[in-house]
Amino acid sequence: QYGVAVTEGPNTAKKVIQDLLKEVGLPFTIFYTGIFAEFLSHFMGYNFEEGYMTVVGKGETPFSITSRTDVGRFVAHVLATAPKGELAGAKLPFEAERLSPMQIAALAEKKFGKKMEIRHVDYEENKKNYNTDFVAFLTTLFEDGRGCPGTEQEVKETVAKFFPDWNPAPYESFLA
Repeated sequence: QYGVAVTEGPNTAKKVIQDLLKEVGLPFTIFYTGIFAEFLSHFMGYNFEEGYMTVVGKGETPFSITSRTDVGRFVAHVLATAPKGELAGAKLPFEAERLSPMQIAALAEKKFGKKMEIRHVDYEENKKNYNTDFVAFLTTLFEDGRGCPGTEQEVKETVAKFFPDWNPAPYESFLA
């Protein structure tokens, strides 16, 4: 499983699958990663080329971002090197970094040398579509502060324990 630990709204299927795995006794490990860096612009309504970003609420709450390549490297390393006993039923939060929409805007402005227009979306209006619209679900979670796979300490401990030399790409490298 990827993403965040939330198992409500469009993510209810994740909880059903977790419960089913427990019920039938299959060992599993859950990897929580945050949003994939490669999909961030699409899901969040960031159009750097045209110079605008759609931001729900104030846009000051950081959320987790990790590239698919870095997720693959981390998961492969953990599965190949960690003792099986440490993985059965484990929930492992990790991330490349945490950034808020406003921090991303600042990175984009620096990289592209132009001011980003911030198009704010009302949080309460966005939240009305939480259960039926995946983008509204994600952006509501992020603005609520639930867009991280765990606390910063939990993430640091997971990386230190399972892949201390992991060196993920920063989100800035995906700005195009």
